[in-house]
Amino acid sequence: MSDTDNIVKGLESAANFDLDVDVKSVVTTQEKNKILKISLIALVAFCIVVGALLKTGVLDLQSFFEAKNNLEHDRTSFLEMGEIIVNLDTRGKGSSLLKLSVVLELKSPNDVHRAKELLPRVNDSLIFYLRGLRPSDLNGSAALYRLREELMLRFNKILSPLEIVDVLFKDIIVQ
Repeated sequence: MSDTDNIVKGLESAANFDLDVDVKSVVTTQEKNKILKISLIALVAFCIVVGALLKTGVLDLQSFFEAKNNLEHDRTSFLEMGEIIVNLDTRGKGSSLLKLSVVLELKSPNDVHRAKELLPRVNDSLIFYLRGLRPSDLNGSAALYRLREELMLRFNKILSPLEIVDVLFKDIIVQ
């Protein structure tokens, strides 16, 4: 074989190689176009189905947004009771005062007005309970936890059917 024959065969094989690459790139472009067309058809079909469901009332977005708004309105609200100062039971051994500020966390903002109406009963119950405590009953974090639980029980009983989620202490000073 001559050098010319080798060069011709080399050029033919190079030409065939370039044709193979072009064919492969055309095939991948065709496949991409096919996938794009299928995706577009699927998107259009999805939009048509959702539109039909909205039109017939099977899919109701208005109730979805109303439910979302109701969740936003179901947040807790707070009612500040103010400052209370009472004498503690010292069993005749001097005097001891308790200064207490309490905030009630109510389950619904709608309950605040009704709770304000019943606040004198709540204050009366609070003062009556606190005057029976001794200074030693308020020592330590466990004692404050028991006080919180007792106040929640009493307040929930007075304010029923309203629900108190928590009793929050702003100030507790025993003197």
